[in-house]
Amino acid sequence: KHPEVSAVIIHKGLGNITEADVLRAQTSGALLLGFHVVVTPSADSVARGQEFTIETYKVIYDLIERVRVALESKLKPEIVEESLGKLNVLALFKNDAASQVVGGKVTEGKFVNQKKIHVLRGGKAIAEASIGQLQKDKQNATEVTSGNECGMKLQGTNLVQVGDTLECYDQKVIAPKLELPR
Repeated sequence: KHPEVSAVIIHKGLGNITEADVLRAQTSGALLLGFHVVVTPSADSVARGQEFTIETYKVIYDLIERVRVALESKLKPEIVEESLGKLNVLALFKNDAASQVVGGKVTEGKFVNQKKIHVLRGGKAIAEASIGQLQKDKQNATEVTSGNECGMKLQGTNLVQVGDTLECYDQKVIAPKLELPR
């Protein structure tokens, strides 16, 4: 059981998979799963003509796993943010219609090019942006570590002020997993 998804059995029965089973599953948008049964020739013909897949299993755990995978595919993935580092903004260099160039000192962790940032003012997140370009000692850099100064071009305008803290972060998508009762 899961609060977001559930399996609904539209029809169950004994015997081989028939043409009626295929039509019922197709019109309802259901999976057609069979356990220790065969597909009749007429059912196979209808399924092929409609490009509908019938799945049969000899091992019950394989069928249960198929249902679990189908349910998991309907769940929204969880997006987890991992903080990479923090920077104190020391200077603003350029502000145009699409971007802002800022300079600062990395105080924790590291800043990584092409990652996202939170703009923190007074300890509260007030905006988000992406690092479009990162430089250390006027050279392009892929990352800048704690204790070093750097400049960066942020996508967005008027986001940052001198004294703000920027937090560089990475987002990871975690595929949801369902636990099935044993």
